[in-house]
Amino acid sequence: KEFLHMGKLCPYEAMRDQGVLVWLDTLEQIRTFKENNFIIFMSHQWLGWGVPDPDAHHFNAMCAAITQVMRVLTKRGSHVTLSPESTYIWCDFLSIAQYHRA
Repeated sequence: KEFLHMGKLCPYEAMRDQGVLVWLDTLEQIRTFKENNFIIFMSHQWLGWGVPDPDAHHFNAMCAAITQVMRVLTKRGSHVTLSPESTYIWCDFLSIAQYHRA
C-alpha cells in the first residue's frame, strides 16, 4: 500500500531507509510469503536524464495498473485476497540500489 501513496518513484536507498522494503532471501521464504501475498513485478524506461520519471507519468500509470490488476484478479476469484495490504510491488528503481552507478 505504500507504493500507491508515494506520489513518485523513490530510489531503493530512500525506501530502505524508510524501512518499507521486504527481503526474501531464500526460495522457501518466497514460497511462504506468496501463500498470503501477491507480488507484481514492474519495470519502466527512464523519462529524464538522471531522474527516472520527472513528472510522475510512469508512477501514475503503474498505480493505475496495480489497481486494475487487484480489481480484475479479485473478480476472477483469485486464491489470494488482493488488497493494498497484501499486494507487494517489485519495481526496478525501488528494488535495486541506485546511488552507485559503476
